[in-house]
Amino acid sequence: MLAKNNIRGITMKINPSKLFPCDIIATRSQTKYGKAIRAILGSYTNHNAMAVEKDGKLMIGEAVSPVSRLTTIAEYNSDIAAGLVVRVWRVSKPGITTAELTAVNDYFIDNLIGIKYPLSVARLWVYRFVNNLPWTIHGEWCTRIVWDAWSKIVPDVLDRPDGKKKKNPTPRTLENRLVAGVLVDVTNEVIN
Repeated sequence: MLAKNNIRGITMKINPSKLFPCDIIATRSQTKYGKAIRAILGSYTNHNAMAVEKDGKLMIGEAVSPVSRLTTIAEYNSDIAAGLVVRVWRVSKPGITTAELTAVNDYFIDNLIGIKYPLSVARLWVYRFVNNLPWTIHGEWCTRIVWDAWSKIVPDVLDRPDGKKKKNPTPRTLENRLVAGVLVDVTNEVIN
């Protein structure tokens, strides 16, 4: 049986020339942990990451256990070949400057790599049932590091068009931002 990312015997891959720093990666894995996250959050995806450039090399920055790290595109392509579903989303706000994109990228590299991953599946229930807490839950998980990199440099960029803010974002939050038009899906351009 062919993997979902395999079309007519050709495995889909991330095309590094079409992936840009600050693009958001959303994945759906078939692991027990991934399935549990999706079931708890009520989301299609279970993990978020961000394309970043470090020392001239494009990589994927992500919060994973035990600490956040940079993952090579080759590693992601291996995971895609093994059945990982990957979507690529881009912030749609017009007028974001090259300087802002560089600052988002640099903030991620300088502040969000090597951070301890704080979550267990049990803790995710808190996010599902008290998703609109008026305070920020401590910790840097997969969606939070993407959210923080963007919002520290371009405040409110990931707010919904109606102004709704999110203090504790999850993969479901980014899916909702895609539906709201805050993000655009560029997967077909980037993965082929």
